[in-house]
Amino acid sequence: MEVHEDNDFLKTEITFAVVLRADVGDVQQVKEYLDGFDDLSVIYQKSSGGKLYIKEKGEA
Repeated sequence: MEVHEDNDFLKTEITFAVVLRADVGDVQQVKEYLDGFDDLSVIYQKSSGGKLYIKEKGEA
């Protein structure tokens, strides 16, 4: 088996999801913080007073 050394594994693009329950002002601060990253894109956002769930495509 051939092993390749990859020193740049932290640059691998992934999709990462987090569900927060917080005051609207705190959520706004999180969004402003995330806006400071050049290579980060928010591709989906949803606000709700109820519960939100993360479901990966193809999951039942």
